[in-house]
Amino acid sequence: MRTAPVPEIVVEKIILAPLSEDDAEALFEVAKNPASVEDYQYAAQEVEDVEYWVDAALDANEFAWTIRPAADPDAIVGMVTVEPESDHVGEAGFFVDQAFQGRGYASSALAAAIDWVFAHTSIHRVKAGITQGNVAACRVAEKAGLVREGRSQKDWQWRDEWHDSLNYAVVRQDMVTPTDSQGQPAAGASDLLVPITKDNLETFLRLSVEESQRKFVAPNVVSVAQAHFEPGAWYRGIVSPEGVPVGFLMVYDPSRAIIPDDEFPEDGVYIWRLMIVANEQHHGYGGKAIARARDFAVHRGFSRLYVSGVDGPGGPLPFYEKHGFTRTGRVVEGEIELLMEW
Repeated sequence: MRTAPVPEIVVEKIILAPLSEDDAEALFEVAKNPASVEDYQYAAQEVEDVEYWVDAALDANEFAWTIRPAADPDAIVGMVTVEPESDHVGEAGFFVDQAFQGRGYASSALAAAIDWVFAHTSIHRVKAGITQGNVAACRVAEKAGLVREGRSQKDWQWRDEWHDSLNYAVVRQDMVTPTDSQGQPAAGASDLLVPITKDNLETFLRLSVEESQRKFVAPNVVSVAQAHFEPGAWYRGIVSPEGVPVGFLMVYDPSRAIIPDDEFPEDGVYIWRLMIVANEQHHGYGGKAIARARDFAVHRGFSRLYVSGVDGPGGPLPFYEKHGFTRTGRVVEGEIELLMEW
């Protein structure tokens, strides 16, 4: 299964260090607290419990790392794993010391681990089951890019009770954070696009372009609603380096549409919506979002990126032409179509 040794991965505020037998005692200090390991395992009663977990992970050739703060790399505050169920499907698990929860460690670790697995193995789908009431773990999965697919009734026993599980998953084509040869996020690739969740939805829905531009782009509330009825849609919020919401990007892959539409050939990906809030325009966010849309197309196996817009004063066409798009000569649903090829 492995095509390369599991490496150390440095991302944002944490270090992922390959799991070893020597980590059992430090992990026990975390895992003996039930609040730290909810949904991962039962609370460890003694260090031998954790030694069993570690041995099982290593014997099964799981992709497993300890989570360490970058500021204190000798401290172990959690663990993240991807267990291969087959050559093409893996199941993720994670836990973080209760004292370090809420700092983004778990979501950063989970995203980095999945990125590496997608880049270096034949696994193309990673899933995770989370107890329905574990809101914090659901947020971790969503921030890491996993999407909720459904619910399984009474399939997880925790503290002597059976609970429903929420089923999350992500496939390689949808994990669009570019990585370098070592599995690290490529320079400038992280932190631009974030999943839109129930916690940030209202903020992104309130974003608006300049008043003179509103006739050229639909409100974000319309875009999010449309995406929920179109399997070919993929959308993310755009944020500043400080994490402040500044825009919205939605792309469309016609090859995944339920009903094929002759207006949209299946030889590329389309930028369906792109908006930057009025007071953050001309700061480079739009160009970076186009680059990420191109990354998305590449991950889907395409070499074409389309967009369309209304021609006229104040319209978006000059912006797209500035960033490498050329007019195709087609009019799609009343808009001028442009194309970027590579």
